[in-house]
Amino acid sequence: MKNLILPLLAIMALFVSCSDDSEGTQPYDNTFYGNLIYNAAIVASDAKCDVSIVDNVATVTLYAVKFAPAMPAMDIVIPGISCVKSNTGYLLSAENVVPLVAGVPVEAYAMSKVTGEVAGGTFTISCVTARGTIVFDNRFAMPGNPALSDNSYAGELLVGGFAKNTVVDVTFNEAASTVDIVINDAKFADNMPLVIDIALRGIPYTSDETIAFAATDVVPYINAEPEPVNAYTFATFEGNIVGGRLVLAAKMSENLAPYVAGKVFEFSGEIVE
Repeated sequence: MKNLILPLLAIMALFVSCSDDSEGTQPYDNTFYGNLIYNAAIVASDAKCDVSIVDNVATVTLYAVKFAPAMPAMDIVIPGISCVKSNTGYLLSAENVVPLVAGVPVEAYAMSKVTGEVAGGTFTISCVTARGTIVFDNRFAMPGNPALSDNSYAGELLVGGFAKNTVVDVTFNEAASTVDIVINDAKFADNMPLVIDIALRGIPYTSDETIAFAATDVVPYINAEPEPVNAYTFATFEGNIVGGRLVLAAKMSENLAPYVAGKVFEFSGEIVE
């Protein structure tokens, strides 16, 4: 009997070992080309991005990154991103990541939040830094024929250092080449007692390979009030829609009440199916 039990135990140990290994993601490597977006502005439409996944950890490399014309190009490596298998590919997420440039950690570009997804032949990633939001998205709209459909987008609204999940509604007026955007349930701080809906109407847009919109000195409508409210004027407002992702960046005027003056809004969200 003893001679029979020992081989059985060995087989069981081998089975358990194989089962544990199967829970991890398979090694994955791929290269994507797409839009590199910084603070809602496309800075490159053919940016290169590598994604490598080993043992449930992803490393993403953004090549030749430039945030301004005079800035020298640099390769940014984002290491240590947690990865899980999904029905369509992989989901990526991490917090407080320090990226590498030329192999050296760069605290100036520390990323408070990183989210991404590999789905078939597409890859998107959003990296929130103190200097702004970096997005890579290779889900191209057809050149000259972007989808001007009214949609809602769910994602994170960042106002200063306060983050809140919300939904942004986008409605097009093709005849006037303008778009209305409603930021639902916005808050500026954790101790703000009420949420407000901020509607920005008549924002001019252009549509080429992507949908982009921008305006200055925008006076929003608050909570469906019939008249715009000057106390919440935005000095700048811009954004774009690439594939199923909406990215916004805005700044309130400096001459407003102290609790809103100069507030910077950033939003990145996916289309609500």
